Amino acid sequence: MPNPDFSTSAPSPQEGNPVSTAPLWTRAATAIVLTLFLGGIALYWNTRAFPWQFDDERYLLENPLIKDSQSFAFLTWFREFASTAGASGLHRDLHINFILRPVSYLTFYIDYLRAGFDLTTFRTTNILIHAINSDLVFILSWLLIRRIRSTEILGHSSRFFISTTAALLFTAHPLHTESVTYIVQRFTALGAMFYLAGIIFQILSHDAPHRWLRWTLRAFAALSLLAGMLSKEFTVTAPIALLLIEIGMLGFTFRSALSHCRLAVLTLPVVPALVWLTNATLTDETTLTSALDIVNFDGGRAYGYHYLISQASVVLGYLRRLFLPYGFNVDPDIPLFQSLREANVWGPTLLLAALFVSGAIVFVRRRPISSQMLIGGGVIWFFLVISVTSSIVPLPDLMAERRTYLPSVGIALAVATVLDQLRRRSRRGAFALLAVCVMALVASTVMRNEVWRSEVSLWLDSATKSPRKARPAGNLAVAYLRQGNLDACEIWLERSLSLGPRYKLGYINLARFYGDERKDRTKALVTLEKAAKLWPNDSSIDYYRGLTLARLGRLPEAIEVLKSVVSANKAHTGAHATLAEIYHSLKQTDSALAHLNQAIRHGLDTPPIQRLRAMLESVADQD
Repeated sequence: MPNPDFSTSAPSPQEGNPVSTAPLWTRAATAIVLTLFLGGIALYWNTRAFPWQFDDERYLLENPLIKDSQSFAFLTWFREFASTAGASGLHRDLHINFILRPVSYLTFYIDYLRAGFDLTTFRTTNILIHAINSDLVFILSWLLIRRIRSTEILGHSSRFFISTTAALLFTAHPLHTESVTYIVQRFTALGAMFYLAGIIFQILSHDAPHRWLRWTLRAFAALSLLAGMLSKEFTVTAPIALLLIEIGMLGFTFRSALSHCRLAVLTLPVVPALVWLTNATLTDETTLTSALDIVNFDGGRAYGYHYLISQASVVLGYLRRLFLPYGFNVDPDIPLFQSLREANVWGPTLLLAALFVSGAIVFVRRRPISSQMLIGGGVIWFFLVISVTSSIVPLPDLMAERRTYLPSVGIALAVATVLDQLRRRSRRGAFALLAVCVMALVASTVMRNEVWRSEVSLWLDSATKSPRKARPAGNLAVAYLRQGNLDACEIWLERSLSLGPRYKLGYINLARFYGDERKDRTKALVTLEKAAKLWPNDSSIDYYRGLTLARLGRLPEAIEVLKSVVSANKAHTGAHATLAEIYHSLKQTDSALAHLNQAIRHGLDTPPIQRLRAMLESVADQD
């Protein structure tokens, strides 16, 4: 009796692209899309009131760029905008981030216009993007299976099963909580949305009955990929993914595929050009090495090499978390390897190489089989997308779970195809295994989201899982401070410095704790003096050192230190404001006004500052 799930009657890939007799869409597919969308929303709906976390403050709440519509016109004054990075008193990465990801920041700006910094609004947008991505994974899988070129055409039931299973595994996986519940990491989910949509538009163009509609869809594909590239940089791999799909899965020659994808391929230089231009403006260096190091702020020149050789074990860690979903950590403690001679470098590297080669062999075989092509294509998809963050571009964090968001689509497709092969042999067994997997993933996602319910729970979880890393301990201390638990805060601040003697932020936070909470400014100054010896001429340390000296009444020393800060960073608003207060106390009105005006000019325009300015101007008029 013939198997209804596949046929061998399709032409070989060499005979040209066959026209599928399967329907482009069905009512059942619409029902699945609606169910996936609602399921994705329901899975994360209870997180809407969770607090801002970690970098949400730096990149959103304290970031003046997203509050000013003029920031989005930076291309018209690019050199001035980019060159103020760091000098404006903001961290340099804020400007770089804004330049490279303006579409993501535009969505944050829209949320801000709608409701200010209302948590529910921002989180609801993140949840909706994830729900849309769940549908896009289903649609992409559905269209690929319909148009795939092979000696085996998968039947209607396989098409439904694989597409639905891949989307379910993607939607429910707890590894994605960081991309959804962590508000600022909308970068990742939004970039993935445009990436998936662009590929879908391109595949749909092959079914267009008219030439004008075909090229309209391809234009939409290119625009979607462009929006993705301006949301997060990993979308730079999308034109390559499109070419691989057209050649390897749809059966076109390289020349034909390049012709079909030429609009999408035109977007390929966008991310490299923006990175190079931004780096050249910031550093006056035009070398490739310098451009690759654009966000390597503290690692040094050798860090890029160390980062690269450490990534095999990191990628293996991603795969372990995808297949065995436990041990999630917002700030994992990953070893940074220094040399290829280290024993733990080659094992993961060879294992990943074997996995990639196996996937590639299956993908490019002469007489392809649909199920094998989906598995091999899924493996190649994973490695292609993850390559941006796990290769030659050194990022500050060796590992971040959000980086698996889009690469996991390939793994979900491969696993769904394997389960479909099991379904052909044992329908009950396959559905039982799928049900267990999905329920386990949903339960794990719900539990993982609970960790994000408060700052203390998030960082206690991380500090427990990374007991030898300074940053989780330091962030837990700050979380306890905001909770009002001063004793716990002090314990974890001191622990962060014992774990990381060169953890600069730990010194600053401990000094601020002594000065602001314990009112022991002498102890605060001692802590800052230790930090100043480790990082001489560091403006952040020197600013707090000058501020502490002023509070101790040592005004001449405070003026000297703070002047060195504004000399190195003319737009340091905090140092200008503190100098204004010191000069005001010394009755030096002209100097106070000069520094206060500098603080206001560079963005520190608060009611207390304006009141001080009015008072100083009044005194100046009387004089």
